[in-house]
Parts: sequence; structure tokens; C-alpha cells
Amino acid sequence: MKTISKFAATAALLAPMAVMAGGPTVYGKVHLSTDLIDDGDNTDLNLSSNRSRLGVKGSEDVGNGLTVGYRYEWEVDVADKSTRDLGVRNRYLTLSGGFGTALLGTHDVPFKTTGRKADLFADRVGDLRNVTFYDARQGNVIAYITPDLSGLKFTAAYITDMDKDYADDNSQDAYDLNLAFRMGKMLWMALDYMSIDGDVFTAQEDADSWRFATVMKFGDAKITAHYSDYSDYNGSKDDDRSSWSLGLAYKIGSGAVKFQYAANDLDGDIYDNDADEFDVDAKMWTVGYDHSLSKRTKLYALYSVMNDSLDENPWSGGHGVSTTNKDEDTSALSLGVIHKF
Repeated sequence: MKTISKFAATAALLAPMAVMAGGPTVYGKVHLSTDLIDDGDNTDLNLSSNRSRLGVKGSEDVGNGLTVGYRYEWEVDVADKSTRDLGVRNRYLTLSGGFGTALLGTHDVPFKTTGRKADLFADRVGDLRNVTFYDARQGNVIAYITPDLSGLKFTAAYITDMDKDYADDNSQDAYDLNLAFRMGKMLWMALDYMSIDGDVFTAQEDADSWRFATVMKFGDAKITAHYSDYSDYNGSKDDDRSSWSLGLAYKIGSGAVKFQYAANDLDGDIYDNDADEFDVDAKMWTVGYDHSLSKRTKLYALYSVMNDSLDENPWSGGHGVSTTNKDEDTSALSLGVIHKF
């Protein structure tokens, strides 16, 4: 109840601001699910708050074709008392004009946002982040986004210090370059390159990663896919990894059926030519159904199965509950509701 009271109190303080002339807009999302998780040894029922959030955003026309924008967002756990309650999410200031947009603050790196667009089960059981790497939100971000150039858009982001050590000659920095293309509602694709200085991991090697993702729509059908390559993971020489996914969604009336398969490989090659077979270390498939009650409220049901040979937490990515897999199939049945305001 303290968490809900804190949520309500914060919203109450912010609400009058939204009606002030030129004031900010208050927005949020409540995402709750009931999850029945079987880790091979035990079955547990959980109520999860999945990246529920509260934020304020706004902008001001400062003349000469320039606009200043801002966003300040908190994560809110509406299911349980949690250390994530009122946690930091994207918080930044922007300056926009005919030249594009400059951004300063805390933000998801473009490498992460590229993968999120191709995820059919974002912030749920079955989230792609269960098998991908480097899907992070970083502070100390300086970014530039071009205006739309006939469907093309380029983003460059520089993270000055990933560990907030301000006296290290920027030896723990990173940069992220992203090129995206959109053709109406039919096609979106992006190619991203990110490099993290090896000093971030107290290692000798820089960690370089590539990611390609796409979303294609054909009438009521949607296909999503992504492939990521991670060289010298966490600065460890020759620790090369990869991940990939393929998803399909089909709209039926006010709902949509969805299927997604995702996997990763820690050898950097998802196909073993010697064994003539696919070589994966973690694999996950998810099937689900979404039903929209309105533009702001959605119900869903999904079932997901994952096997993770690393003995890690398979449901940790973007979701409120995780469990140890023990190199066995871990399954989850999830019933959820999402409401935006």
C-alpha cells in the first residue's frame, strides 16, 4: 500500500502542472501480470509489475525555429515493495530545429532501442532481453539525431563516462552509431554499431557490437527479426557472442496472435559447421494473444519456454520475476493487463 500511496501522491502533485498554460504533460503506464513459472523443480505463482512508470514531459517554442523539450520518468512498482520503486528511467533535455535534435541526459542507448522495436513481447515474459546483451540505459549521454531524410534517420550517441568516474580522462566511455530507414508503415529497419572502452570492464579489449533489426508489415501480418554480434564481450579477448530472433504477429479484430523465437550463442557462430547443426546456448519461444479493450488498455495471455545452459535467470530481462533455469526447460504462463494514461 505504501508503494501505491507514493504513486498516487506523486501523481497528485504533478496533475495540477498539466493544466497550467505551457506546463508539462503527466503520463504513465501500469503493467501488471500474474505469472505461473515452472523452473523444472518448483512451480510458483507471482504478481509482477513490469516496468510500470510515471513521467512528465513537455516542450517550449523558444523562437528562431528552435524548440526545447524535456522528459523526466520514474519506474514504479505497483505490485510489491521494491528497490526499483521510483527508479531512474529516461531523463533528458533536447534542443530541436531544422538541423535535427540534440539530446543531453540519461537515455536508452540506440543499440537497445533498435532491439526493442523488433520485440513482440517487450517488458513481458518472453522479452528478447532474456537472450540479448548490452540493452542498457546510460547516463552521461550526448546524442544527435538528424531530421527525417526521405525515410532515413541517423543517430550518434556518446557516453562520456559509463561508471560516473569524472577524473579518468574519459577512459571509460562508449559511442553508438545508428542508421534507420522507414517506408511508411510497411517497413522499418536499422543497423547499429556500439563500441565500449575496455577500461569499463577493467579489461584490455574494447567491446564492439553490431545489431540489425527489422519490422515488416503485410496487411494484418507483421514480421520482426533481429541479429546481434558481440565481439570481445565485456572486454574479454575472443569472447565473441551472437543473438537472433524471428517473430510473427497477425491481427484478428481487436486482438492479435503472436509467436517469437529467440536464441543466443556464446561461440559467435549460431551454426556449427563441424556438427552440421545449430549451436545455441539459450533458446526461447513464446506464443501469445493480445486483446485491446481501448486505445489505452490491453489484456494479454502468453506462454513461454526457455532453456538456458548458462544456468542464469531466464526471465530477468524487462520482467518483474526471474528464476534459475538449471539447464532445464523453464516455462511460464502469464496473464497481464497494460493501461496507459
